[in-house]
Amino acid sequence: MHRAAAASPGVQGQLRSAAYGDMGAKSQPAAHCLDRPGWDDYAGCMSDTIKSPDDCETMIDVRAGVDALDRELIALLETRFGYMRAAARIKPDRGHVRDEPRKAQVIAQAKAAAFEAGVPVGLVADFWERLVEASIAYEGEHWDLLRR
Repeated sequence: MHRAAAASPGVQGQLRSAAYGDMGAKSQPAAHCLDRPGWDDYAGCMSDTIKSPDDCETMIDVRAGVDALDRELIALLETRFGYMRAAARIKPDRGHVRDEPRKAQVIAQAKAAAFEAGVPVGLVADFWERLVEASIAYEGEHWDLLRR
């Protein structure tokens, strides 16, 4: 049996702050309200909290949770690509941008974490392959920009 890893409440709060800014962890828009200007003016468009998957009772709950999680993922990707910019700044040689042993290590770690969490390992492996390749390309572009 796999056990899904959960972020601590403090980390969850930090992720929500990164994803929502000053909106806070509560009172997020329901998914059906996200395309409405001034969604907070519409009665019924605010959920009290984003529910965990096990607590969802309607598709509105599910969609609000997915939309909130997608914003959190984007915030995490923003931070990850910030590390790529840092690597571009720190690495002294363009040839160091591509590091195949490190790439293999990152993908292996992601696959192991996926297995432990009960998430499809093949999907994670494919996603991380693309993520790491995109990260290498991004880092290379920034390496070049910094040294023009």
